[in-house]
Amino acid sequence: MELKPIEIQLKNIAFILGVLQGIAYAVMGLICIILYNQDVINFDLSDTSYMDVVNQNMYFLLLWPKGYCGLFDYTLCPQVFTGFAWVYFFLNLGWVGISIEASRKKGVTLPNYLTAWSHLTLLISVWDFITVVILGSDYSKCLDWAGSYYSDPLEISYQGTCSTGFLTALVIAAKGFVLWIVNVIFALILHNMAKELKKGGQIYFQPVVPPLGFQAQPPPVQRQPSGYISQSPRTAPYVPSPPQNTNQNHFDYPVTIPEPDYHQNRHQSPPARRY
Repeated sequence: MELKPIEIQLKNIAFILGVLQGIAYAVMGLICIILYNQDVINFDLSDTSYMDVVNQNMYFLLLWPKGYCGLFDYTLCPQVFTGFAWVYFFLNLGWVGISIEASRKKGVTLPNYLTAWSHLTLLISVWDFITVVILGSDYSKCLDWAGSYYSDPLEISYQGTCSTGFLTALVIAAKGFVLWIVNVIFALILHNMAKELKKGGQIYFQPVVPPLGFQAQPPPVQRQPSGYISQSPRTAPYVPSPPQNTNQNHFDYPVTIPEPDYHQNRHQSPPARRY
């Protein structure tokens, strides 16, 4: 069974998305690991843009080794978040590798790689969903902590810290929500594609069963020519046999036929003629 042109295009698009997303998230995971294990970053707060504010809030909430865990109890403290970054790093490296390898496969091995790609994509999607749920819970805890400074000018600043820190990481982990849904759809499509290929291969290699009442005929026997001597042509030449008797009698040739005796009745007078 062969893939249709539309199935080949979907397969190629899925592999391209797997390579691009895998490289991007593996690099981001590696950056998080490096930032967590180096010295504290000093941000210049005198003249910063909005992106600088987002970066520093994400760093202090999720990557700063001392973290804000002492201020309020949230799940993805820097130690835990770094563990999540390690998982993202290895999962996405595997995603890149299997996407490249599966794009080169054809024939009977292709269904196995399609199944592996779909399973790994679903696993990454599940891990993204778990990360998004935990970040959403931590964002709610952060808002409760910021609300404790009621009628305090710092409340708005703390709420901005929660939004730019947790919500930005949540959107990145969810891949903008659109890519997350696309990944799940492609994983299901390629999984069904692999099942159809395996099913088609089993039908193709199924042995042919003869119908009822059919009797297999033995192969025809090849008769050797008359006078053939079963010897190697290199050691014994072909020796024809003498011709056989094709007449319908039982005489063995040569046959001796007696000649007539012309002298037996020469002294006898011929019979009288009658007139």
